[in-house]
Amino acid sequence: MKIDNLSLSFGTAEVYKNLTVEFNQNDKVGIIGVNGAGKTTLFKLILGELTPDAGTITVSSKIGYLPQVIEDNFDKEMSVFDYLLSARPIKELENKLTNLYEQIATEKNEHNLKKYMKDITKVEDELTYYEQYNAESELLKIIAGMNIDDALLDLKLKNLSGGQKSKIAFARLLYSKPETLLLDEPTNHLDLDTKDYIIEYLKNYKGLILVISHDTSFLDEITNKTLYIDKNKKTGTLYNGSYSKYEKIKKERELATSRLHDKQQKEEEKLKEIIARYIRGNEKKANIAKDRQKKLEKLLNEKVEVEIKGLFDGHNEGGVTAAQELYENTLITDLDTAAKVYGNTEDTAVYQDATFFVKGDKNLDKVIKNIEKLDIDWKQYNLIKSSNNYPALQQSISGIYKIANKLFAGSLLFAGVTVSLLLFLWMNARKKEIAILLSLGISKAKIFGQFVIELVFVSIPAFIGSYFLAVYTASMIGNNILSKVTGTIAKQIAKQGASSQLGGGAEVDGFNKTLTSLEINISPKLMIYVVLFMSIVLIISLLISSSSNLKKSPKELLIDTK
Repeated sequence: MKIDNLSLSFGTAEVYKNLTVEFNQNDKVGIIGVNGAGKTTLFKLILGELTPDAGTITVSSKIGYLPQVIEDNFDKEMSVFDYLLSARPIKELENKLTNLYEQIATEKNEHNLKKYMKDITKVEDELTYYEQYNAESELLKIIAGMNIDDALLDLKLKNLSGGQKSKIAFARLLYSKPETLLLDEPTNHLDLDTKDYIIEYLKNYKGLILVISHDTSFLDEITNKTLYIDKNKKTGTLYNGSYSKYEKIKKERELATSRLHDKQQKEEEKLKEIIARYIRGNEKKANIAKDRQKKLEKLLNEKVEVEIKGLFDGHNEGGVTAAQELYENTLITDLDTAAKVYGNTEDTAVYQDATFFVKGDKNLDKVIKNIEKLDIDWKQYNLIKSSNNYPALQQSISGIYKIANKLFAGSLLFAGVTVSLLLFLWMNARKKEIAILLSLGISKAKIFGQFVIELVFVSIPAFIGSYFLAVYTASMIGNNILSKVTGTIAKQIAKQGASSQLGGGAEVDGFNKTLTSLEINISPKLMIYVVLFMSIVLIISLLISSSSNLKKSPKELLIDTK
C-alpha cells in the first residue's frame, strides 16, 4: 500500500497536507496520535469512503475493516452462525461454477467455450483461496478462539448486545480472509482470553495490518512499525519498531531538544555578557554596542544559533601597508585566549571585525542588500564582498580542462599512429623468421598466436610505465599551464586588497585564495579507456601487418628480405 502526497480538508479545517507513506505487505503498523489527528479519517480514505483533495492511495489487495462502532447494515433476522458463514462467498461461487458447467455443456461456439473456461479457472482459484472444503472447520476454530458460546450462534442478530455485535463482527472479519486488515480500537469489547487469542492470530497473520488503538500493550505485542499522525503538521511519520520503541525515540528527542535549549540559553547569557563587557571596555562605542544588543535580543528571541569561527585583532603597529596586512594578525581561538594574547582581560578586550560565510550558490550582492536592511548604523562599518577572484579562478580552471582534453585526445591519436607504424616495421623485420617457421610446418595460426603473446608481454609493462609517466608529465605540464593562465590573478588580488582598506584576518580569505598548484590523479575509468583503445589499435595493427606476411609462401618471404 502506498500513500503519495495526500491532502484533505473539511472546509477551512486541514486534516492532511502532503502525507506520504508506504507499507510493505507483511507490515504490522500501529497508528497513533492525539484525538482529532485524523487516524480514523485515514481508514476512510483508504476504503474510498472519502475522496482526497490531492494525492493518491494505491491498494492492491483485499481489505477487511473493523470499525470502532459496528453499524447495523446487515439482515437482523439472520442467525449469528449464518452471518459468520456468509463472510466467505463460497455458496455463490459454487452456484456460479455450476452454471458455467451447464453453459459449456450446451455451448458450441469455440470462442464462447474459451471464455467459459477462463471464467471457470478464475472461480476455482477463488474457491481455493477461500478453502472451499476446510472453510467451515476454520470458522469453528475462530469461534472457539474468541469464546463465542454455541447458544449465541443460534440467536438472531437483532437480539445481540453492543459488545456481542463487536465480537461477532471481529470474528466474521477474520474468517473473511482479507489480505489487508484495518482495525479501529479492536480490543474495546474483548475479554482477556479473547484478547490473547487475537494477539496470537494477528502475530501469525500473513498480510498487512493497520491498527488504531489506545491499548499500548496490545500494540507492543503485534506491531513492528508505528505511524505517528501529527495533528499540528498535518502529516505522518513512519517509525521502525513497536509503540514502546517509538516512545523511547520520542523521549530521546525531547531530551536532546531540552539539552539544545539549555545550551542556547547558556550561549545567550554568554553573548549578553560579552556585549556588556564590550560596553564597559569601550565607552566611545557604547551606542553602537547598544544597537548591537537590541539586534542580538531580537535574534535571540528568534532562536538563532551563532558559532564563533575566529577573531581578528586588526591593530598593526609595524607601519606595513594594507596589502601586507592581509596575511597577518589572524587568530582562530576562543574569546578568553584571544584577549590574553594581547594582554587584555575579557572586560577590557575590544573586537572590531566580523566574518560571515555564505553557504550555497547565493548571490552575494543580494545578501549584502538584505543585511543592509538591518537596524544597524552602517556608517560605522564597511561591508566587503570577498569573492572577486572566483570568476577568474573558474575561467582558469575551465581553460585548463579544455587544454587537458585537447592534449589527451591528441596524445592518444599520436600514440595509436606511432604504435601502428612500429608494428608494421616490426613485422617487416621478421619476414625471414616467419619463412623459417612456415618451412618447419608450423601453422599460421600458431605463428600469429605467438605474435599475440609477445605483444601482451610487451604491452603490460608499457601500460604500467605509461601510467606513472602520465602522472609526472601531466603534473609538470598542468602546473606550467596553471602558472601562465593565472599569472595575472595574484596582481589583481593584491590591488583589491590594497584598495579595500581591510585590516586583515579571516574576513579576507576570499580575497587571497586562488589556485596555485594542481594535484594530478589519473582516473581508473580513464585509464581503462586508454588500455582498451590501445589494445584495439595493437590488435588491428597486428592483424593487418601480419596477414600480408602470413599470406605469402616461405620462398616469397625470403625473396622480400633480400
